[in-house]
Amino acid sequence: MPSPSSTALEVRPQPRLGPGQTFRLAVNAVRYRLFRSLVTVAVVTVAVAFLTVILAESLMRRSVGQSVRAQIQEVHLTEGWLGRLGRIPTPEELFDEWVAAPDPDRAAREAAHLAGLPEPEVRAAVATARATAPLVAFFRDLDYGRRQVLTGGATGIEAMDVLARPGALDRFAEASVGLATLNLPGGFEALAAAIPTWSDTSQTLGEVVRARTRAVARIGASLGRGPDLIRTLQDPDLAWVPTVREAGFEIDPDTAARLAARARRQTLIADIEATLAQDAVRRALAARLDRLPARIGRPQLWSVLRDERGAEWFVAMAEERSVPLPAIAPADLVRLAEDQRTEQRLLDAERRTAELDGGFLGIGARMTLLVGVSLLVCVVGISNAMLMSVAERFREIATLKCLGALDGFIMLLFVMEASLLGLAGGVLGVLAGVILAFLRMLAAFGGLLLPALPWADLGLGLGLALVAGVILAALAAVYPSFQAARLAPMEAMRIE
Repeated sequence: MPSPSSTALEVRPQPRLGPGQTFRLAVNAVRYRLFRSLVTVAVVTVAVAFLTVILAESLMRRSVGQSVRAQIQEVHLTEGWLGRLGRIPTPEELFDEWVAAPDPDRAAREAAHLAGLPEPEVRAAVATARATAPLVAFFRDLDYGRRQVLTGGATGIEAMDVLARPGALDRFAEASVGLATLNLPGGFEALAAAIPTWSDTSQTLGEVVRARTRAVARIGASLGRGPDLIRTLQDPDLAWVPTVREAGFEIDPDTAARLAARARRQTLIADIEATLAQDAVRRALAARLDRLPARIGRPQLWSVLRDERGAEWFVAMAEERSVPLPAIAPADLVRLAEDQRTEQRLLDAERRTAELDGGFLGIGARMTLLVGVSLLVCVVGISNAMLMSVAERFREIATLKCLGALDGFIMLLFVMEASLLGLAGGVLGVLAGVILAFLRMLAAFGGLLLPALPWADLGLGLGLALVAGVILAALAAVYPSFQAARLAPMEAMRIE
């Protein structure tokens, strides 16, 4: 009688399919279930397109904002210096001026010279102001109820003044315990570190404001105020510069020359727009534009002057009606009108890009949340589609197992299938998203967009969106593929 060992079954190594054969099986599975595959691709496409639109728009907005801020400095030059020379700032406004100063050292040096204070003292105050800017912004944005509880109703730098009083910081800590969503920048530790030096900063702010008050009064008495000051500043010989420097303001020759040129331009614009006050000019413009005289204003005036024939007509009309008009050629009027249009577009673009901050890639907390929700919906949709695919393929899975397919092979097959669908949906989503984002930004910024397009950042962002679509599809298929791999062959064969 043969021994038990001689009748034992010989177990041979399990045959395995190579990556190429597994890939062909996954492609066939997609092709045979085309409708369900298209549904999964549509889910991935929508999610990736939404992600691409947000990423591409945020990158384009940020790039346009940086380009606009570099171009618009000249536009703000006149109003900035007029504000400094002709208006007394509040401590809050001076604080914001220090925070926004492109050259903090120069701002500190000017303030020290103006107020007769030691430069290291003012430099320290400017550094403290820039370091505490997030805290001041936090107190400005607090709602009324929390402001009353935490600072007694004080806001901005006044809140910092309140907290610098003895015992106020301890009361703030006790009051903030019950406010779970306070979101204090840097936490309570940052506030506690800033308070000890704030009193000196607040005192320096007050002294500089008082010095600015004396300087503005001196400039007003010598150079005039408002429109008179603008007309004084347009002097090409820069005779006003010594008076400004004696008052304590630092202004270099290049800045003074640019300021004079801007003042001359602003005066010229004001004189041209002043012609609208005359009924004869308003009626002539209304007749040319076929509008009611009451609806003629600055935009309509400059729209006529942007055309050379319109500019020639305007000059001739002003001469015919004896309207006082600055000596300017029609061609120069056209250039001035086009510059006005460009500056207005820059100002609009600056306003639209001013609030980009926080969140992923600077797109804001709200849009970051929407991106997260869209990706979650994508994962749930793909998981649901793959679970339905598993339910429809019980017999196929059982047959594969009976033919020797291992659990790992079943999981790999389903994950590869989902990755293919994710790749297809990702490509379609990226294409649709970038086209939609480009059209939206082109409508918003016009010709300012093309020179500022961040090609490298866009390529990186779109690549990340595509990879995200593939990875999300693969991760969403892990659980369904695990369920498929766990199926017992005999149980699966009995399922109708």
